[in-house]
Amino acid sequence: VLLLTSAWVAAQPILVDKVIAVVGDNVVLQSDVEGQFQQMKVQGDAELPPNVRCEIFDNLLLDKLFLSQAQLDSIVNTPDEIEAELNRRIKYFISIFGSQEKLEEYYGKSLLELKDDFKDDIDKQLITDKMKGKVFSGLKVSPAEVREYFNRIPKDSIPYFNSELELGEIVMYPKISELEKERTKKRINDLRKDILEGADFSLKAYAFSE
Repeated sequence: VLLLTSAWVAAQPILVDKVIAVVGDNVVLQSDVEGQFQQMKVQGDAELPPNVRCEIFDNLLLDKLFLSQAQLDSIVNTPDEIEAELNRRIKYFISIFGSQEKLEEYYGKSLLELKDDFKDDIDKQLITDKMKGKVFSGLKVSPAEVREYFNRIPKDSIPYFNSELELGEIVMYPKISELEKERTKKRINDLRKDILEGADFSLKAYAFSE
């Protein structure tokens, strides 16, 4: 439920937003974390653990990894799939608020505007879910078991990942002056003259050719 509703909660003007992580071409926003945190506070009866925001952030990063790989694999949704999921979520929210009117009043937007606002988020979430299904199909080990295994590894035994650097360069090709052109032509003509007069062509090619 948290994954399904995070986009709706994040739409509320809670804070000035900022990018806190970038995975491929996809970003994680502060409002993404805060939106899910607020949703957990509303829906949960028990007191939330102090590191819950870290766990939310970790899950969002994982989702973005799946989304980036799905984009590389050209996984897409059909318009019907997106529309069906939009309608399903709207139906769920209407059940929470009690009526369509109360839902529209709370967000200050019509149902059509809400669907338009969250269409992109739902599209990405569906793609992410498809990628998860593709990756985890046939696996007998659950993600929770994998996480538990790595959490048991002592901190000082966890290997470091190599740093990744992105480099750029500006290449400028110099303009050749007329003087340089004439000097080069003279050198070529001198070599040609030597060869015509009996010099070994292969030796000249070896010595002067690039």
